[in-house]
Parts: sequence; C-alpha cells; structure tokens
Amino acid sequence: MVLTDGGRGVFYRGRDETGLWHLPPHRVAVVDSTGAGDCFHGAYALALTRGADTAGRVAFAAAAAALSITGRGGREALPTDAQVTELLASTNAPSAVELKCARLDTGT
Repeated sequence: MVLTDGGRGVFYRGRDETGLWHLPPHRVAVVDSTGAGDCFHGAYALALTRGADTAGRVAFAAAAAALSITGRGGREALPTDAQVTELLASTNAPSAVELKCARLDTGT
C-alpha cells in the first residue's frame, strides 16, 4: 500500500510488513507540481520492473517526483535515471521512518 501526500511525503507498507512507514519529502525548489503523481507512478513501475523492494520503489519514485516539480508543466523537468540516482545518493535524500504507533493487525 502506498499513499502519496504531496508536500508531506509518502506513507507505505510492504506486503509482508505490519508497520506503516513514512518517507518525508525531498527538499527541492518547487516550481509546478503538474504531473508529479504521474511521474511518481511511472518511476514506481520502473523500480518494480527492476526488482526493487517496497522501500526502494517508494524512494526511487519519490525522488523522481521531487525532481519533476522543479520545472514548469508536466514534462519540462521529468528526470533522467541518472538524475534520480544522484538525488538518492545526495545528503538531501530523506530516510524512511517507521511509525511505531501505526501497527496494523494482520490477524496472523
């Protein structure tokens, strides 16, 4: 389950996890958020095809979406794979935090 929350980041839970995770947003200069969700979902799908786990898919997609909002419109700032990888490796990349108070009962 993945829930994007704009400037508040992403909340997610992997298939075999009981906890809820939060990935804070990347700090970028926002110009236009048009297409950010589309970019997130496309990048998530790409990371899925590459075999990334849930946390990896979310991190890659969030970085791509963050870069996409640094230009005007839905296409001007669509990032390259190298740009996303660079942002993920930077000191600007946030770390996911497990929300301890949000344990989900899976019935197992």
